[in-house]
Amino acid sequence: MGGIVKAVEEGYPQREIRAGRLRVPARGVDSGRRGIVGLNKYVRPEEGDGIPTLKIAHEIEASQKARIQAFRAQRDRAAVDAALATVRAAHNRRRHQRDAADLAAVKIGVTVGEICALMRTELGEYRDPAYL
Repeated sequence: MGGIVKAVEEGYPQREIRAGRLRVPARGVDSGRRGIVGLNKYVRPEEGDGIPTLKIAHEIEASQKARIQAFRAQRDRAAVDAALATVRAAHNRRRHQRDAADLAAVKIGVTVGEICALMRTELGEYRDPAYL
């Protein structure tokens, strides 16, 4: 196919994973003829059926949003804008210059979220072709 990048762009790994999921029941896993530790053999009942997910209470989320808004409000807006302009310019250069610009921006109070938003605006966001 010309390498993994080309394969991913054409959706090959995703198709193989999907096809593999369809083949597993046919191999006797669902019926119990074939055992897989942790799936249908030696399963700990206290672990439940799925993977535990972190659930954050709405109050905590709201307080964190308020904290970041208060933090952003007390910063020197001109310094933040200048730092973001430096980050934007540095991301068109070599890697070590990007890192230095990012670090300098964070030291004056630019958040990682703001830097990431800038990069999404400037560079776009990768979308897996298999899911487009």
